[in-house]
Amino acid sequence: MKAIFIHYLGREEEALVEAKQAVSISKFKSRRCWQNYGFLLRHKRDYQMALFAYNQAKAQKPADANNKNDNT
Repeated sequence: MKAIFIHYLGREEEALVEAKQAVSISKFKSRRCWQNYGFLLRHKRDYQMALFAYNQAKAQKPADANNKNDNT
């Protein structure tokens, strides 16, 4: 969530670094971290990597409705 807050403060590159760190730390490999990372990548228009991040989130919890909304 820290990355999302930083993003809304206008510090987009810093937010992307924070999100990338969150998904790389083993105890934070959660669905929400991957979704946030995908959101930031999508905002940056890196659609291929955003889709990868959303697929990682979907792998964590396949039945989650948010994953279905983000992948469309």
